Amino acid sequence: MYVCLCIPVSDRKVRSTIDEGARTIKDLGERCGAGTVCGGCLDELRAQLEEAMGIPADVGRRRDG
Repeated sequence: MYVCLCIPVSDRKVRSTIDEGARTIKDLGERCGAGTVCGGCLDELRAQLEEAMGIPADVGRRRDG
């Protein structure tokens, strides 16, 4: 599945980039290009980083409502 559509980057590529040492959205952008154009994929990139680092998805997120 593509995570970033502006620069076609798949979820597999994002995971492998994280496995290779990316720890921030900026790292992902520099290493594979994801998140560097429109920003529409930033939430998904953040979620994948958090999952890879064992951080619960709702930690640090504001809840509306």
